[in-house]
Amino acid sequence: GHPELAHNAAWLARWSGPIAEWISAGAHPYFFAHCPNDLHAPKIARLAYDTFRGDLPLPAAPSWPGEAPPKQLSLL
Repeated sequence: GHPELAHNAAWLARWSGPIAEWISAGAHPYFFAHCPNDLHAPKIARLAYDTFRGDLPLPAAPSWPGEAPPKQLSLL
């Protein structure tokens, strides 16, 4: 995936129809989000899920680990 979410939207939209067909046919596809800096992977996964919801009757997903920015640790 691309670290800028907008660059992923077209690719995900392209897969939304086939994934909906596979699920309708009884398949259980997996989605794996990966990019050079995997801190962006949860955002890409959320965008994918929300994109696929356009073609599937999926419920809203709860917050996933990693969606919130990491908290800075204090040394004091």
